[in-house]
Amino acid sequence: MQRVHILSVWERSCQLVIEIHNHIVDDIRTDMGQQLSTTVIAISSQLAHCYEEQTPCANSLMIANGLLGQLNAHTELARQTAMVEQHVAHHWMQEIKTLQNLIGCLLPLGVQPPKHCQV
Repeated sequence: MQRVHILSVWERSCQLVIEIHNHIVDDIRTDMGQQLSTTVIAISSQLAHCYEEQTPCANSLMIANGLLGQLNAHTELARQTAMVEQHVAHHWMQEIKTLQNLIGCLLPLGVQPPKHCQV
């Protein structure tokens, strides 16, 4: 059952990859575009790694959760520099928060993300 939940979180993260890439297609070669792209892909990659393991991989979940925090910061910076419109950044940040909550639910009992990563 846990693997099914990991798969659904991974699928949701892939939708965020698509949304971000579709939006920053003209800015993909800028530093900010590269940071957004690299970080959002790394999140999906960590979730895929976790899914491939026979038992849920707490380390990959923790890394993905940390990367979501990093993506949130990149998104805020992109919003402040007007690379991303306010409403788009808000939508991405809401999705980041949702993904962090979903990952928090997948962590084994007794393993909690650091307080600064919890939403």
